[in-house]
Amino acid sequence: MKVKGIALSVMWCCFFAAGMIPVECFSSEETVVLSFSRQPEEAEETGVYRVQRGDSLYLILEREYSLEDNEIPGMLKQIKLLNPSIENMNLIFPGQEIVLPVASETRDPDDSAGHSSDGREERKQLTDEDEPAGPSTILYTVKPGDSLGEILHRLFDIKSGEMNRCLEAVATANPGITDINRIYPGQQLTLPDFSASSADPAGQVLREQNENTLFTLTAAESLRFLEEIFIALGADVVTEGNWYVPLASSGRITIDCARVPVAAFPDGHRILMDCAGLIPPSVAGALRAQWNNYHVIACGAGADPLAIIDGMAGMQHVPLVVEKTDRTKSIPGNPDVQLFFDRTVTASSGKTAGIRLLDDADEPLPDGLSAAIAARGTSVIEISGSSLHTPSSDIVATPAYPARLEGRTPVDMALEILRYAGLEARRNADVPVFVSSEDGFNLSVTADLYLERDDGALLLTSRSPPPQFLDILKERGFQVLDLSKMARGEAMIETVARAAGLPVEKKYFKFSLFPENPDRLDRVQFSAVRVDGGNGSVYFVEDPFDAALYRVLRDRWKVFVVVY
Repeated sequence: MKVKGIALSVMWCCFFAAGMIPVECFSSEETVVLSFSRQPEEAEETGVYRVQRGDSLYLILEREYSLEDNEIPGMLKQIKLLNPSIENMNLIFPGQEIVLPVASETRDPDDSAGHSSDGREERKQLTDEDEPAGPSTILYTVKPGDSLGEILHRLFDIKSGEMNRCLEAVATANPGITDINRIYPGQQLTLPDFSASSADPAGQVLREQNENTLFTLTAAESLRFLEEIFIALGADVVTEGNWYVPLASSGRITIDCARVPVAAFPDGHRILMDCAGLIPPSVAGALRAQWNNYHVIACGAGADPLAIIDGMAGMQHVPLVVEKTDRTKSIPGNPDVQLFFDRTVTASSGKTAGIRLLDDADEPLPDGLSAAIAARGTSVIEISGSSLHTPSSDIVATPAYPARLEGRTPVDMALEILRYAGLEARRNADVPVFVSSEDGFNLSVTADLYLERDDGALLLTSRSPPPQFLDILKERGFQVLDLSKMARGEAMIETVARAAGLPVEKKYFKFSLFPENPDRLDRVQFSAVRVDGGNGSVYFVEDPFDAALYRVLRDRWKVFVVVY
């Protein structure tokens, strides 16, 4: 909505008359990003309902409202408009939060200040002309079940370590209350606006960051950093147009997404990325007080990326888990990857963003590795100095596919194993056992595969010879390998390679990503049977094997993989 001139002033007056945000919170610059307007028609008040086990939308409507049958379609339409992230209103699940209109008959007709009886947090900003609390206080009406500590935590996200100091400030602001710990429903409390100095937890952490940190981001890079994290976690990042947030006072906040992008998560949570510092703390507090699914991350030039992440850990109700890992994390697959992360952020969907800070001596991950890891649900974000590292995408487009053992019969498989190891065996070869010039008679056998060795010959057969004949062959210096009862796979590879006299080792092989820096623990690892042949080492690995990671292994360490 665009409002100009007198119209904007009139609408602002209407909004401020509703008792939400003081005029001094905004400058002309800030109004470009956040504008407040009275809606053309009175907005429906809303509340958040958490779905219980066994609920359906019709059961919720029946329990929460007194509706006639012909009123239900209209109510469903309102709920759909209030919950655009829910594609199918008939599919809801326990724990899901749904925004519901507050029934008009539950509203107090004498409550002209916009307070409602549904228990949602309502706050009124006082001015110098009001009671002696001053311009940085909030008038709060106690609801059933409230405690002072819970109110402070809910409205201002006050942590336990700060609670005593804040309780003292509340007692000072309410001299007429003899025991500040004893409050009752309907009582009005004057609360210092702690959000005016603290904003949200993310912003507070950023303002307390270590000024000597080696890693600082510009405002633009901070925004790009957050966008990459939220996209990796499955959110839609909106960077164009306007985003509207309804307010209980029949108004709404309009957010210019080009200046303050919005990360919209599928579960309904919204995070405003205020990397230019355009949202006043009191606005962030008011938004958080009314909508527990809206959050503001405030940062600016010179922001510490770890402080940004740690600030996200302090946001209430956000389904993101932040870990201060400072250790390697296993990313399973074939092959496995072990990567060191300074921080990880994981969404309820299981998707993870891993943050890596690179010192001057550190090099980023090999090109293509980040994309391969992202395909497994963990996106790697690397920061060097004051900027994000952007890996080349060229190598991602040209993965390297391992060779394959594709023989249909045991003999075919054995022939391929020997060939990959650099040995050539003859097929269907006639092998003389007795020669008439020496033994007085001729006797030969046909071998499925015949391999010359320095210490004799190897016969590989798909038919089991009689035991007496095997004894004769051994006496004449032949080694016989019966393939008829041999299962394909790892056991066959080991047996054939050893029979051919090749060194064989089976274990979990580890390849450091940075062999020139042994202190770094980043590596790729996989289980394999390694056969050392005439062409070098061959790693026989169970399929499937990641083609993108194989490209990294092959180009960086000359690893040759054959899958079976």
